[in-house]
Formats: sequence, structure tokens, C-alpha cells
Amino acid sequence: MGKHFKIVDCRIIYEMDVQRLMLERGELDVAMALPFDSLPALKRNPELTIYEDESPSSIYILFNFLTEPTKNILVRKALATPGIIRPLLSCAAD
Repeated sequence: MGKHFKIVDCRIIYEMDVQRLMLERGELDVAMALPFDSLPALKRNPELTIYEDESPSSIYILFNFLTEPTKNILVRKALATPGIIRPLLSCAAD
């Protein structure tokens, strides 16, 4: 079947700029609620993959693809499915 996650560490990082820096340094695998004005620079960063979709509100989820497990594109695609995204969004809302 493949390898699965045993633990998902969901941390609330209130400072958006700190979250962005941690993502760029490889300290986070997934980031959400980043400053909107930082999106163009993040899109130019070849070390990040940004997934965008239409929604009534803007939500960005970024994956650090230099380290495992999000280095694997299949893992990133799996994480970008509604079954994974909805729980992450509810965690971020807590």
C-alpha cells in the first residue's frame, strides 16, 4: 500500500511573516494564511509548490518539496485533496 503518516504535527503560528520564513527555511512542510502580498515572491521561489483554486475566500497552502515526505509529488497531490485539506483548515481555525 505504501508509506503513511504516523503523526501530523499541526502548529498554529499566528505571525504570518514567521510562517513564511519557516516555510522558506524548510522548517514547515505546509503553510496556510500567508500574507497575500508575499504570494508573488513565493511563486517565484523554485523550492515551493503553490496550489491555488477558486473559493469565496483566498486560502494558500504551500508545500516544502525539498524534504520528505512532501518531496514526493504524489504525497503533495494527496495532501491537496479535500479529505486532507478540510481537517487542516479546521485545525487552523482552532
